[in-house]
Amino acid sequence: MCKNECCWILMGGNHSSTKLLFERAVSAINSNFGLVSRVGSIYRSNSWGYESEFYFLNQLVELSTHLDANVLLTKLKELEIELGREPLRDIEYTDRKIDLDILYFGQQVINQSSIQIPHPRLQQRKFALEPLVEMIPNFIHPVFQKENSALLEECTDQGIVVRL
Repeated sequence: MCKNECCWILMGGNHSSTKLLFERAVSAINSNFGLVSRVGSIYRSNSWGYESEFYFLNQLVELSTHLDANVLLTKLKELEIELGREPLRDIEYTDRKIDLDILYFGQQVINQSSIQIPHPRLQQRKFALEPLVEMIPNFIHPVFQKENSALLEECTDQGIVVRL
């Protein structure tokens, strides 16, 4: 369990080297941002919000960190670029080598232009909820005041998410 602030980071990507990039990301996160307490299973799903011919992979990381949420997000975005992610232009959803999103940062609620925690669309995304339910099913979303398992049951996302 977490000794400092506990947060959950969802890694995603749909490139041929995604699993390797996940391993590299977990190693870098553990070495530089705190202590990785747990790493969940890998899940496969179709793209969300746009059409792609490639499947996405997602994996949840539980991190105990001394960093604040803004600093952590900045460092995660820098790590994405180090791992080969190209900066987004005006396209919100597109294929990518790696994506590192903070889903929860303890029970904090942050609503700033640069960062929103909990992740603002997490309750709409089965590919995010399935890994959360595997790792922390009874964690209560600090805005909706519902457990992750209840959010998954209520989720209207029709995408197919398969645990590998």
